Amino acid sequence: MREGIVMNNQDMDHNTLSNEMKCPRGYAGSIRLQCFDSLVTVHSGQCFMHCGGGQVQGAQYQGLNHEDYDSIICPEVGEIRIRCFDGATEVIDGQCLYGCSPGSVPDSNGVPLQYPAFPHDTRVNGTCSQDGVGQVELYCNNTVVTVVSSSQTCERHCPPQFTASADGSNISTPYIEHLQTASVACPDNLAGTLGLRCQDFQTSIFDGICGDMNCRAGEVTSNGATLVHPAINDQRRAGPGLCGEGYLGEPVFECKNGITSVLAVNLIRQPRLPGIDNVSEVGSGYNFSEDDRFILCGCCLPPPPLPDVAALQGLDAWVVIYWAAAVGGVGVLIAFAAGYWIFKKHPMKKVSQVTPQDDKLNNVVLPEDQLALPDAGTSSQMATDYGNNHYQLAIKDPPATEALKDARDGRRSTTQSMGSTVRTEVTQSAQAKAMPQMLKPRREGVNKDWQYW
Repeated sequence: MREGIVMNNQDMDHNTLSNEMKCPRGYAGSIRLQCFDSLVTVHSGQCFMHCGGGQVQGAQYQGLNHEDYDSIICPEVGEIRIRCFDGATEVIDGQCLYGCSPGSVPDSNGVPLQYPAFPHDTRVNGTCSQDGVGQVELYCNNTVVTVVSSSQTCERHCPPQFTASADGSNISTPYIEHLQTASVACPDNLAGTLGLRCQDFQTSIFDGICGDMNCRAGEVTSNGATLVHPAINDQRRAGPGLCGEGYLGEPVFECKNGITSVLAVNLIRQPRLPGIDNVSEVGSGYNFSEDDRFILCGCCLPPPPLPDVAALQGLDAWVVIYWAAAVGGVGVLIAFAAGYWIFKKHPMKKVSQVTPQDDKLNNVVLPEDQLALPDAGTSSQMATDYGNNHYQLAIKDPPATEALKDARDGRRSTTQSMGSTVRTEVTQSAQAKAMPQMLKPRREGVNKDWQYW
């Protein structure tokens, strides 16, 4: 038998065979036992173990028996066909493929390329690290990362090294990152400054030459101000600098044939900034436009500060308002008292009435200028006035009361002849001239009737 299998047998005679016996659960096959001199052995047959469940290349399978076949899907990419034989599985066909885990791989110059996890059969850009910059394309093939092209490499920073200048000087350069610049002074006490640039591990000189045509660092003056300037190459400028304490302006220096001079002095003053103490900002360290730049003839001493102004006592406006209210109130009281006095001293008398009182009906004669409407004096005057439209006629009022009629009749005898003459003349004149109806009151006695004439 095999390890792990226990099978029971019945009593057997010497040199006899048992019947065929099936293998126990979990195994396939059958066996026959033989007894020889009291020893029982396997005469023929074999028990083969089933595979059950498990995984192959990361792919899971279940219930796989001896000599069974199965096709299973891989977790990421691929499909495989497997076979079970006596408890062991083998891949008959296919392969499970997997992506690449995060890590790093060197380029051809040994610069590490950092990359994230990415799937099988895809590409990604690896990032250069340590002494390199840039990106290099990488490829993943079933967990293995490779550089797509050996011509792609990281661009490296420049370590300290030596390089030759145009005048033959041997220049020691510092560490410079890729595509960055730096400057160094000329060696051997030569005047001048050299500009350096790093390009993929190699430092080169892109500006400057050593020699006495350059200007060394030193001092110059402008309007009494001592200005310190740096080393400047020939035909180059430097600045803005500082005019020094107590002066206004920012100087710009220029070097020509070893001599430094002040090219210009600028004063940059921004407009007042609201909300920030209303103060102007002075200097090129602030954002400014060309409209804020003033060119001076040299460093300038500012004018002395304005003297302090003593505070003035303010005027209380409420005092004025109180006085105005008081004076206005007094004026109102005086006007009221004056009007009351005039009213009591000179009461108004009624000049005329529409309907005079009964005790004043007789013998009332008013001047012509106090009549509401002009009366006619004589028939000739009436005719003349009527022709000039001086008379005014009105629609006749309702009939007068009995008292008025009696009073009117008392005076009718004295005026009847005059009234007839006037009425006849007015009628003829009105017919001859076709005048419109004119309104005139009858002023005979107390009659307030209005008649057409």
